[in-house]
Amino acid sequence: MIGMTVGTRFQIVARIGDGWLFTVYRARDQLTGQTVVVKVVRPTFAVQRSFVEGLFRAVDRHMHYAHPALVRYLASGEAVTESERFPFIVCELVAGHNLESMLQRRLPLSLRQALELFVEIADGVGYLHQQGAVHGDWRPHNILVTPRGE
Repeated sequence: MIGMTVGTRFQIVARIGDGWLFTVYRARDQLTGQTVVVKVVRPTFAVQRSFVEGLFRAVDRHMHYAHPALVRYLASGEAVTESERFPFIVCELVAGHNLESMLQRRLPLSLRQALELFVEIADGVGYLHQQGAVHGDWRPHNILVTPRGE
């Protein structure tokens, strides 16, 4: 995948890691010059058309949301090679770490920092619910914390 361009403009430059659903890559948006994240659906799920179509519908809805506590989604689609299809989604790259790794390194958080994070998370979840959306996978691994603690 390194060096491949997906969605006509996102050139994959490095692998970030693997999750249970996606292999995650750092990419360069050739239109804007931004560094972004490309999440490629793992093969086990990529062959399930109804799952992929549902994922694309969710990403399409999410692209219209604007909230400081939510990652912005930029695109979704399928990259096609001679032998395979790679469903992918593209989102902004957030500098920082996930809450899980932060908690493993810095326990305990101060009460003030814990409450500030909780309020920001609750605000993001509340915004999603106002939009009629449900995230469905809120856990410390999926919550990103910037170097400023936001």
